[in-house]
Amino acid sequence: MNKINKNNQNIKIASTSTSCLDYSPYKNHNIDLIRIKIFVNNKEYIDGETITSKEFYNILNENSNVDVKTSQPSIGELICYFRDLIKQGYKKAFVLTISQKLSGSYNVVCQAQKQLKDKIEIIPYNTNTVCFSEGYFALEAERLFSEGASVEKVIKHLDFLKENNTIFFIVNSLTQLIKNGRL
Repeated sequence: MNKINKNNQNIKIASTSTSCLDYSPYKNHNIDLIRIKIFVNNKEYIDGETITSKEFYNILNENSNVDVKTSQPSIGELICYFRDLIKQGYKKAFVLTISQKLSGSYNVVCQAQKQLKDKIEIIPYNTNTVCFSEGYFALEAERLFSEGASVEKVIKHLDFLKENNTIFFIVNSLTQLIKNGRL
């Protein structure tokens, strides 16, 4: 794996799979994706691994009564992920998450941070957004770290983006948003 250089030699950048980096035209990034789980009629899928967005939307289009739920990664999965980073020689992990208002992912990363504080420095960052906007935050963090920026400088830049970020989206149906308590 390509480690970030200059002042941040041992930092790994990760983002939740809700960042849409799987579908980004910028494939030359070195950002790990922490996958959320998607449950369709109680069948578990791993976002971007065992189900693609196209397959997911096909399921929704075929049956409007389908029961869909999502779940953040478990604390155990994150602990395993961070232990793997430690084995690879990383000293820090900068983890960008989907908005804390939409998912518990940020909270789970914070739990892992507490459990592993003596082994790796985990820096959780709540983007307060989702989708390509979240992915842009991760790409910007990677760019700044590769230029040698400090964690503080990266956070300051991301905070600026957060304050000046607006995301618009259109949905075909409000059904799933209502079912899952998002509306």
